[in-house]
Amino acid sequence: METRDERSGGESGGGEAGTTVELAISGMRCAGCADTIEAALRGVAGVQKAEVSYAAGLARVAADGELLPRLVAAVEQAGYAAAPSGAVADRIAAKRERVALLQTALLAGVSLLLGGHDHGGGGEAAWRPWARALVAVAALAGPGRSFLRGAVASLRARRGTMDLLVALGAGAATLLALLAAAGVVGPELDHGHAAVWLLLFLRIGKSLEAGVRARTSSRLWTLLDALPTRARRWATRDGASGGERAIEAVDASALAAGDVVVVLPGERLPADGVVVEGSSSLETAALTGEALPVDVARGSVVAAGSLNLASRLEVRVTAAGGASQLGQMAAVVRRALIERAPIATLAERIAARFVPAVIVLAAATALGWAVAGAGAATAVGRALATIVVSCPCALALATPAALVAGTSAALARGIVLKEAGVLEALAAVRGVQFDKTGTLTTGVLVAGAPLALAGGVAPLDDGERAVVRALANGSRHAAARAIAAAVAQPSDRAAGGIAPFLAIEEQAGIGVRARHAGREWKLGRLAFAAPGFDATTLALPDDAALVACSIDGKLRAAWPLRDEVKSTARAAVEAMRARGLAVEMVSGDRLAAAQTIGRALGLAPAAIHAEQTPAGKAALVEQRQAAGTPLLFVGDGFNDGAALAVAAVGAACGERRATDLARAAGRMVLLRGDPLDAVVALDLARTTMKIVRQNLFLAVAYNAVALPWAMGLLSRLGIAAPEPAHAGLAMAASSLAVVVNALRLARK
Repeated sequence: METRDERSGGESGGGEAGTTVELAISGMRCAGCADTIEAALRGVAGVQKAEVSYAAGLARVAADGELLPRLVAAVEQAGYAAAPSGAVADRIAAKRERVALLQTALLAGVSLLLGGHDHGGGGEAAWRPWARALVAVAALAGPGRSFLRGAVASLRARRGTMDLLVALGAGAATLLALLAAAGVVGPELDHGHAAVWLLLFLRIGKSLEAGVRARTSSRLWTLLDALPTRARRWATRDGASGGERAIEAVDASALAAGDVVVVLPGERLPADGVVVEGSSSLETAALTGEALPVDVARGSVVAAGSLNLASRLEVRVTAAGGASQLGQMAAVVRRALIERAPIATLAERIAARFVPAVIVLAAATALGWAVAGAGAATAVGRALATIVVSCPCALALATPAALVAGTSAALARGIVLKEAGVLEALAAVRGVQFDKTGTLTTGVLVAGAPLALAGGVAPLDDGERAVVRALANGSRHAAARAIAAAVAQPSDRAAGGIAPFLAIEEQAGIGVRARHAGREWKLGRLAFAAPGFDATTLALPDDAALVACSIDGKLRAAWPLRDEVKSTARAAVEAMRARGLAVEMVSGDRLAAAQTIGRALGLAPAAIHAEQTPAGKAALVEQRQAAGTPLLFVGDGFNDGAALAVAAVGAACGERRATDLARAAGRMVLLRGDPLDAVVALDLARTTMKIVRQNLFLAVAYNAVALPWAMGLLSRLGIAAPEPAHAGLAMAASSLAVVVNALRLARK
């Protein structure tokens, strides 16, 4: 069956050399399981790198050749199950846990009817101990079989996991029940019921945890589900005279750039493209998290996964599958979910050493109580309780559970976190720098009438206007687009034919130059186009920027440009200040224009940096960070690449960046282009790290209290040690508490 990853351009099904295979892993019960699976995958010949995320239930393997069958076999040999990742994987895992829970609950009910070892003795029928023992065996061999497989796998990999502790605890209890039934040991050592109830409590916790995890990561699969599997494509009907066209139904994965697809009302766009016929409204929530419809018409750029709400559209494909915005988003988010954040490293190292320590403590407990003169029932009961009460799972899950929930919550808002460590880094920032154009302003610059030049310089003639328009079209800068629109005229269709004669060279954020008809043309900043020209001779409004055009170094034309402040920009600046961050604005525009925008945002003159080149922006970021202020830099991504890259966290702001998401500078993308989303991301990061700290405290505090309790060390304080079954309930509850605490992020 076709998987979502195959349709989105992923390499779930093996592939060419150097591909990345993604697998949905089921059967993991703690982060130690993830380490075991990683070791198994790395042992497959041809695997270059393997990363497994317990929280996300995913494995990402960099491998050569078509290794999928061998990768799946390696995972299964380690005691787990693997399949190409997709939306169904989480639901299958959750269903499997529910079935195992039901089986265990039925066996626990039977065990309850049979009674515990305290009902043994002279009046008990001989068959009851055997029945209790067989129920324990059935529970361990049935719904508990996955724990046994995991324990064997952990022993092979020489890694301690929760499976090993569960297998030791439940296995020892079951063995004692069999020995008690055979009369080898006394009935007081019959802990068969404890094995069954331990497995029941674990299954309750794991079933709830599986459901929580599926809901937490569902946003990722929603992205992939938004890509249709089929598309309607215009094609030439074979054998038809005159190339008569017809609509054919094809797999969406077969679409290529240049194809024209038909999208009916109620259908989702199968690829990125440009509308060539029709007008409608689109819901883009799958991509940006924005539920309000967007009106589109001929010439509008549209994205895969958008829902067509109103009328029939014909769209020329520009990118499909994994190359689409949605495909790139899914790939980036999957990678961020699988990667380990720096903060997770310490907790995982502690968890890896935790299991051997617990086994040593259990042995010491049994020995200590025996030396103290306690009976075998007490010594064995305390040792079993020590094993089953410990919870390395809560410790190892504390960090990834919160990070997965935070990543999912961010994505629901249209905030794409490209790396696992972004939330940790973002929570540590102490200052923010905003680019001006396209970030705090709309970025839709409008050019006014050409300024009058001294010396009676005549306006541009039609030929010169055509060259300027072609030159402006050679740049992606918002100012260049404004100039191209300003010089356009009905008779200027020939301008497109000029572009091939221009060897255009662009200096990012400064201007473009080219040679045409033996002359050098420049379009951009005044200092770039006409060095040495006295700008004071131009009647330029204070709140306007300037774009100049020169021929062979002589100023030929100049236009004032204006931009509008985004409606949420001032609120974003004030919100950042309210959170204790130093806020600055960085712009490549003239000082007067930058100060006008800065005043509208409530910024002090010292916080406004104008006439900055891309290198200057990056230097300013490095200067602040060298002084001990980690920065969040928010820019539109076109001229801010260097600053985005060197900042502690760079946020590319604007839907346009999604078209090149995989290569966008920075560690975060604000798809909606709303500067308030930078505030949301900051709040989310701080809340996530707060929950991580809470989870680590819960896990450490639980084990710090539970282990002495189970060992019986608190009996001097009048606190009775738990039965092994009750210890299992406490262990399951601690793991679940960590996950539920992390789930609060999704609700926020």
